[in-house]
Amino acid sequence: MPGLVLEEHRPTLADLLRPRLARAPRWVRWALLGLVVVVVLLVLSRVFAGGDAGETRYVHRGALEFNFRYPDTMHRAKAAGQELVRVQRARDGLFLDSFAVEPLSLPRFRGNVSGLLPAYADREIAALRKRFPSEFELVREGKARVNQVPGYDVQFQSRLGKRRLFGRLVLLPRPAAGEDLTNPTGELNNDRSRTGVRILMLSTPAAGTVRPRDVGARGKLKTPFRSFRFGTEGP
Repeated sequence: MPGLVLEEHRPTLADLLRPRLARAPRWVRWALLGLVVVVVLLVLSRVFAGGDAGETRYVHRGALEFNFRYPDTMHRAKAAGQELVRVQRARDGLFLDSFAVEPLSLPRFRGNVSGLLPAYADREIAALRKRFPSEFELVREGKARVNQVPGYDVQFQSRLGKRRLFGRLVLLPRPAAGEDLTNPTGELNNDRSRTGVRILMLSTPAAGTVRPRDVGARGKLKTPFRSFRFGTEGP
């Protein structure tokens, strides 16, 4: 529509192309129309695909059900020890980062789970020191929430050979069915909340990580961590 463009901004590309298209053979006009349709379909496919484009969804079924998405640049690796699943990334054989989920079993407790986790985390930190003994340093620990589920966050750094290794362990009890996850007290005092998962994320400077708090907050590990859900239904 001519009235939508001010005269000082003319001629537009459409103004320049219009007379040429009018003289062009019909097959040229149809080819251009087809190209426009293809471009529109590609844009719409990206829009409706959303965050699932270039990602794989993992669903763990059984007594402890959970699911998450991970980028296609990561791959499933053989689980080690108590791990239920592990995805990781490497470049030319060089380890970059990994995301692993292990089962969590808490002792019986009174009150809410947020009061138990800081004390329970002491044994987890001791286990991390043994597992990553080279220059292990506890950087931060404290309460955390993963998609409204109360948990506990442990951030640390160590060394993987000559390289710096950054790590983050999240203890996440699963809520009871129908539990109000918006409750800030994190009341989860029941048998179901005594089970859950440990989410262990490891990263290196080669993955673009420069400090422990970046692990799971930036880079490729952000996708599995932010998308993690108990149950089989994704976000």
